[in-house]
Amino acid sequence: MKILSMKDRVKLTLGKITLTLKPLNIFEQSKVGEQKKMQAGVEIEDLVLSSFAYVKYSLKGIEGVKTQSGEPYELEFEEDSGYLTDDCASEIFSLNLGEELFHAIQSLRWNNVPEKLTYLGTKKALKGVKLEVIPSGGLRV
Repeated sequence: MKILSMKDRVKLTLGKITLTLKPLNIFEQSKVGEQKKMQAGVEIEDLVLSSFAYVKYSLKGIEGVKTQSGEPYELEFEEDSGYLTDDCASEIFSLNLGEELFHAIQSLRWNNVPEKLTYLGTKKALKGVKLEVIPSGGLRV
């Protein structure tokens, strides 16, 4: 069994955009899991809000995105927490990276890095998605 170090990074490539993510610690995982809504009298996870929380807590780098002026897009982090600002996380979601992002997050949010990412509940590989772990020593695995 393999385990991610909190210093490792995971590169998730969706089409032409690459997100550099950090593993979540237990407190961050708890915050992601708190995103609930009521549906027909039953409390269920709100996948959009939990995915938003995951991006806010885990995203550390982005490649392949430009601003309207053509400059490379830069992430904005809160000074006190080091997490993405809500506006920045919202901007990332406006990229409309498709359902593949949501399916990938469901595996990655528990620091599970499978051999290949699949659509939830299936063995079908996610389309246009590449995953790479960069150990804390900087070597690519």
